Amino acid sequence: MDLGETIKSASRAFGKAAVQEVETYLVPVRLQKLYKGYRLRDVPLSGTRMPVDFLITLAQLADHIYLTGTKRAQSRENSPFAISLRAELGEMFQNYMQIDRFDAATGLFFETRGPFGAVVASAVPPGQEGLPVRRRIHPSEARYRLFLIFRGTVPAIGDLYTDDLSTDAKTAAPKLACSIGNRAGEVARGFLNTYGSCRSEVVDRLLPRGVAFLRAQHRKFAEAAGSGSVRKPGSTFLPLDRVEVYVVGHSLGGAVATLCAYDLACRFPQLNPVLVTFGSPPVGNLDFAIDFARVMIDRQEYHPRTGYLRSIRVVARAADGKLDYVSALPERLPNYIHVNTRVLVPSSAESRWGAHSIADSYIPALQSRGR
Repeated sequence: MDLGETIKSASRAFGKAAVQEVETYLVPVRLQKLYKGYRLRDVPLSGTRMPVDFLITLAQLADHIYLTGTKRAQSRENSPFAISLRAELGEMFQNYMQIDRFDAATGLFFETRGPFGAVVASAVPPGQEGLPVRRRIHPSEARYRLFLIFRGTVPAIGDLYTDDLSTDAKTAAPKLACSIGNRAGEVARGFLNTYGSCRSEVVDRLLPRGVAFLRAQHRKFAEAAGSGSVRKPGSTFLPLDRVEVYVVGHSLGGAVATLCAYDLACRFPQLNPVLVTFGSPPVGNLDFAIDFARVMIDRQEYHPRTGYLRSIRVVARAADGKLDYVSALPERLPNYIHVNTRVLVPSSAESRWGAHSIADSYIPALQSRGR
């Protein structure tokens, strides 16, 4: 009897929960990977099948989302943070429409709510996201995209704001049973609590609003294109399989984005969400990573319309050869493992801490590859 069968027999004899506890704390992850058949994969940048310029755009969105702020008072629609984010998106991405920002809760013992991300939409021909569109667009020509963007940790200790750091610190606490998607495995309690606090707002309110906005844009394009485009019944209606959903985040935001993409893939498989993270820490245990692979990779590894890899975990390698410190956390935390698929990019950062910066490491690293 091999080790996998031994574990299964013990599970039947002593109860699944008890054996899982023993497995979690006593069986090394490397050994679990062997008998559960899980393998971490690396692909080159070209293996994502995503244009580097578009990946840079996603990294810039992950960077700009930090402008959304952190504290509850900054959630107001007319707050300086909200105005700054809208202005930056308008200047850098002229054809992006911000649907709305959303709040989430972070903290150690007493979690507090504050701005944590935004849902952004785009309906333009490929490659024209940053250009003013001055011509008529045919409805079949445009790409209809929704971006669910989660910000990373803001360690503003000088402002007495430490909630994000406290949420990160919860990775050292016992994990929680995963309560989203297929409820597989265990995940970090801080990441799960933060996603749970914004899940309804993002998935049940802002996502449908974003789809409605893109459908209105499609209808407007069809009507402006002339009677030939609207003569066919239903030609002004945008089917859901033409909406591209990208879930994006850096650092803490990457971990929460991973949970969100997994949740969406389980609840709405027809959406085929594409996950893109930068410097994400590991989110959960091996059982979670296996089920994540089942719904995000095994079911449909590449997006059926765009051909893009649906799970892209970008990790920067510093000039000294060491990986981004946050992404390397499985080396230091018991029973955590990353989800697939990793894309390594060489960074000019001098240290693994410097490699973690989205603005100073990830974006320049991708820009140098896109030249």
